[in-house]
Amino acid sequence: MADPVLVFYHSGKYLYSESSELYSCCAPDWRPFLRDLAHRFPDEFKVIKLNFEAGFNGLGVDGEIRQTPLHSRYPVEVRILHGFDVIDEKELRFRLRNSSCSLKEGFRPLVSREDYHSSFNKVLQAIVQGGFYQLNLTMPFSGRYEGGTAGAFVRYHRVFRGDFHGMMPLEDGTLISMSPELFLEKRGEKLLSRPIKGTVEKAFGSDVQLMESEKEAAELAMIVDLLRSDLNSVADVRHSRVNFHRELLDLGDIWHSWSELEAESRMDLPEILYRMLPGASVSGCPKRRAVEHILALEPWCRGFYTGVFGWWRGDDARLCVLIRSFMLLSGGEIYYHSGGGIVHNSQLDREYRELLLKARKISLWAPLKNPFSS
Repeated sequence: MADPVLVFYHSGKYLYSESSELYSCCAPDWRPFLRDLAHRFPDEFKVIKLNFEAGFNGLGVDGEIRQTPLHSRYPVEVRILHGFDVIDEKELRFRLRNSSCSLKEGFRPLVSREDYHSSFNKVLQAIVQGGFYQLNLTMPFSGRYEGGTAGAFVRYHRVFRGDFHGMMPLEDGTLISMSPELFLEKRGEKLLSRPIKGTVEKAFGSDVQLMESEKEAAELAMIVDLLRSDLNSVADVRHSRVNFHRELLDLGDIWHSWSELEAESRMDLPEILYRMLPGASVSGCPKRRAVEHILALEPWCRGFYTGVFGWWRGDDARLCVLIRSFMLLSGGEIYYHSGGGIVHNSQLDREYRELLLKARKISLWAPLKNPFSS
């Protein structure tokens, strides 16, 4: 294996492995696949990636998916770590010190401004007609790179802040996570989730502006309600509760607002994920109707993007939402996606600027002109 498996662990530490084995699954119901791996490798760490589309069967979304795939041929992939080290930030930088990577072609959006505007207007129309209350609308970006994928991790690790950085070699390429959002932490029967909604760039706004925004407050409140419902669907010990709501998350150049929810469940991780995916913060409310519209409006399969990634061992797991993340293919293609939540009072130009803001950092080291500067 050319690149190691690297995944966030706890308290700024990482799991680092140069000895692992990859397993993949295409079945719509992937619970037996994950349970079989848990039975065969009860004590090993399992690093897992589930695509956005992996949640469709559990959600009951019917119909053929007509979107064009870009990457992530297998909706569920797992690496069994046969050996690993727990390393800190200093050791991580030392082990990857000789890694290098550069962009041959800067990133470009694969959806035109006009097409995004058309989809945005359709979302607002559906909201007015009562189809749903909120929808997460996204689009992909593509570029070309040369060098090692570990070098790309090093570069983006320097410019993105967040607690859920990692790298996972897959069948078709390498996944790099720079996510700041916790989807699910499982410690025995205790479950935690921390959804993020609301963004303001420090150069053009303030934390006060974010916290006083009725639109941002409504968006996070709806996602918290939806996530509470998801957690309650698996909470067979204690129903969900909100530990804190709408606090500030500082990620250097931007502010976010976020909340924390907790529940307790005796269900195993495959069942919990099957019932809770896709994630509330990256789909919409009500979830099934929102996902049906996503399939109709977004021309590209999301694949890894807005899926989940992290580690699982025994009754414990820690999984992030795959936002601010990349897929690097062996042919030299590199993909990134960006998106945002749309509600009834969303403004088109503001949402489009926010979408590009979230993607701006990806071309900071490109030799070509930043495509988001206009």
